Amino acid sequence: MGSVVMVANRKDPIFVILSDPQVGFLLDRVLTSISYTVISIKDWSTIRKELQARTPGLIILDERIDQGKGLEYAKELTHRLPGVPLLLLTEKETPELLKRALSLGISDCLSLPLRSEELVTAVEHSLEIANRHKDWRSEE
Repeated sequence: MGSVVMVANRKDPIFVILSDPQVGFLLDRVLTSISYTVISIKDWSTIRKELQARTPGLIILDERIDQGKGLEYAKELTHRLPGVPLLLLTEKETPELLKRALSLGISDCLSLPLRSEELVTAVEHSLEIANRHKDWRSEE
């Protein structure tokens, strides 16, 4: 009988919803190298199926997915999963985009080109905040 090694706060998968398979591959490599489980998703119908099967610990969403519907999807995801942090991957951050992302409840925005350190910092910071919120709600 094999043993299962669990890493604290890393049991819930990270959904990576991207239009660019190369960027998805790089995110997968970085996140799995630090013991996260990554589920790569390429379209909205797959997102819906995965959400029926499991709840992610975090979502990374490309604003360009499905011909630029990323913010539309972000709105639905933050409404449906208010306790799950969502990181928005953008080609270029603009003040208007950042303002809209904040109003939707997005945890953080990441811009291309993306450095591994920035990705890891944003993921871990967003998960830490989500865990603090969960702890606070439990105490209430």
